[in-house]
Amino acid sequence: MCDKISIVIADDHRLVREGMRLLLASEPDFEVLAGAGDGHEALRLARELRPDVLVLDLGLPGIDGLAVARQLIQERCPCRLLALSARMDAASVRTALAYGMSGYIPKSDDSLELISAIRTVAAGGHSYSASILHLLEVDSNQPAYTITPREREILGCVAQGLSSKQIAAQLRISVATVHKHRENLGRKLGTRNAAELAAYAMLHGMGLN
Repeated sequence: MCDKISIVIADDHRLVREGMRLLLASEPDFEVLAGAGDGHEALRLARELRPDVLVLDLGLPGIDGLAVARQLIQERCPCRLLALSARMDAASVRTALAYGMSGYIPKSDDSLELISAIRTVAAGGHSYSASILHLLEVDSNQPAYTITPREREILGCVAQGLSSKQIAAQLRISVATVHKHRENLGRKLGTRNAAELAAYAMLHGMGLN
């Protein structure tokens, strides 16, 4: 039997945390370790418990979810970060991706979307709700760039959560070549990390099985 996906829930509303705990605990492959009511507690639990996935509300008191995400990414904390937020503005979504969060699910989405996103993120992939992808559209005033077939393959692999080494092995090219393609894509698309590349790939239907 495979190990369960360990989860910490960070939300400032007790009823939301308790409801999510009950929902997620009903999944046989999930284990909810703890809940946090503010940003400081979310940081502490993420550092101490090292969950597979931290489900993170962006509107936490103390320090908000975006600051929590930035700190954990800087510390190279191994837990994967999934935003579950009522914020539906482009700035919040883009900032979450810029900080390296692996997924973004609005609180208005169906619970099945959350469950699916947790599994995807825990497996190393990225999950962004279809309801927020339009917020990631490239500015129409920016010049259009041609994405080569090889770059499309790279984007698809990034969306699946593959590392540069794994991409190199799958496509039978060198890691240095993968890095070069990723640099080119970042320059063309204005993306800053794997999360933003993955969001672009999902927005344009690349790498979706």
